[in-house]
Amino acid sequence: MFNQVDLARIVVDPNTVVPGEPSLSAAFFADASRLPRVGESVYAVQPDDDAPSFIGAATVEEIDHNHQLIILRVDWRSFVTEGAMASSPIASRMNAIASARATAKTTRSQSRAVNLGGHVHVSAG
Repeated sequence: MFNQVDLARIVVDPNTVVPGEPSLSAAFFADASRLPRVGESVYAVQPDDDAPSFIGAATVEEIDHNHQLIILRVDWRSFVTEGAMASSPIASRMNAIASARATAKTTRSQSRAVNLGGHVHVSAG
C-alpha cells in the first residue's frame, strides 16, 4: 500500500535548477513538510493551482543551514499527477524505501553497541 506519510514532501520548481546540472534543484526549508537528512529519499512536489499537483522522486544531496536550502537530485521523469501516483511504478519504489527506512530505524533503536575492552558487544534495549 502506498503511504505518503513516511517520506518528506518538498515543493520544487522545475524552473529553478542548477545550471549545467538539471537534475539538481533547490528548495527552502519552509517548502518541506519536515527537514530531511542528506541521502534521504523524498517526494518532490510541483503544485498546480488549476489541477492536481505533480509528484515524483528525489534524493537530498545537501542541506544548507546558512541559507535554509535543501538541495535535491530530482528524477523529473518520475513525475505523475498526484492522483495517479498510487498506481505508478514510482509509488512501489518509494513505498519500499519508506518501509526499509522504518525497519532500519526500528532495528537501530532496539540494539546498542558497547565497546568492552576492544570487544564490541551488541545488546537489545
